[in-house]
Amino acid sequence: MSKFEGLKQKIKDNKYKIMLGTITIAGVVYVIISQNNKIKIQDLKIEELEANDVEHRNSINILKSVMSETVLVNLKDSAKRQLRYAEGRLQNGLKDGVISKVDEQLRREEIEFFSNQIENINKAIEIISEEN
Repeated sequence: MSKFEGLKQKIKDNKYKIMLGTITIAGVVYVIISQNNKIKIQDLKIEELEANDVEHRNSINILKSVMSETVLVNLKDSAKRQLRYAEGRLQNGLKDGVISKVDEQLRREEIEFFSNQIENINKAIEIISEEN
C-alpha cells in the first residue's frame, strides 16, 4: 500500500500541474480539431471553385468556337450603324430644338451603350486574333 499511498501523495502535491497539463492538452486538441474542420471546409470550397473554373473554361471554349473574326466584324459593323443612327437622331433633335430632355438623355445613354459594345467587340477580336 505504501506505493499506492506515495502515488496518491504525489498526485495531491502536483494536482495543479496535472490540471494545467490536462487543460493545455484539451485546448491543443480543440484547436487541432477546429483547424481540421476549417481545412475540410476550405478543401470543399477549392473543389467547388475548380468545378466552376472547368465550367467557365468550357463556356469560353464554346464561345470561341462559335465566334469567328468575321462574325465579330459583322457585329461591330451593326453596332456602328446603330451608334451612328443614335448620334444622328441626337444631333438633329438638338439642331432643330425639338428634342425633350428625357429623349436627349435616352439618346446619350444609347450612344454610350453602343460605344461600350464596340469596345468590347474590339477586345474580343484582339483575343481571337492573338490565338490564331
